[in-house]
Amino acid sequence: MSLADFFTFDQPPREHQYVFRANEQPDLGRHGLRLLLIGASVPSRQMRLLREQYAPGASSGEEPIVHAEGEECGLVTRGAVELTVDGSVSVLNAGDGY
Repeated sequence: MSLADFFTFDQPPREHQYVFRANEQPDLGRHGLRLLLIGASVPSRQMRLLREQYAPGASSGEEPIVHAEGEECGLVTRGAVELTVDGSVSVLNAGDGY
């Protein structure tokens, strides 16, 4: 069971749901970092979309976030984020994506 599945286990499955309201997005984050899972109630979903909100100065932690499979992308909508991928550090500003 994945971490996302663990935190959304009690979500009733909804096969044909296409809209996911803000109050239907469980928070998987911690320590000033909100990771809101969009589409948590879709069974056997093939994509995981997170709405990430970082408090000023927040970090995802000392241990890198590693994905065994799939890809990840993001778009900065406000503020700036320091992104490290394979040891390469980039500062992203509003409008930048990865």
